Amino acid sequence: NSDVDASVPKDILAYKEEAQLETNQAGVYHHEIFSLAQNLGGLTKNLINIIQGPPMASELFQKKLFGFLLLLSFDSDTHNTYEILQSIFNSEILQFRSLFSTSRQQYGTSGAHKLLQKIADDLNILAHLDGAA
Repeated sequence: NSDVDASVPKDILAYKEEAQLETNQAGVYHHEIFSLAQNLGGLTKNLINIIQGPPMASELFQKKLFGFLLLLSFDSDTHNTYEILQSIFNSEILQFRSLFSTSRQQYGTSGAHKLLQKIADDLNILAHLDGAA
């Protein structure tokens, strides 16, 4: 029993090291995906729907989306990232994909937040236009 207990920390460290080396099909490290899922919380399911919702998002789209999301800060004292993502992720999937695919990727956390707000604003305008039609 004590031998098993002593080996647990080594197993956990080995798992973490292995996870840092592995990537998924979108070229994102597993530990980054775990961290993003932790930040997204309940929105993780929405993100999965955006990727897998018919038709399934291309690998290029997935890479761009994960890269973008990993730039965002989820510090609630300085950013309202979660609330904006909640609005975006609850919008029409194909509209979001179209807007995001044609958007110019911004660099750094500040640029990512500006793009996030722009996409949210554009989706809001589209929702109002759809409602008026």
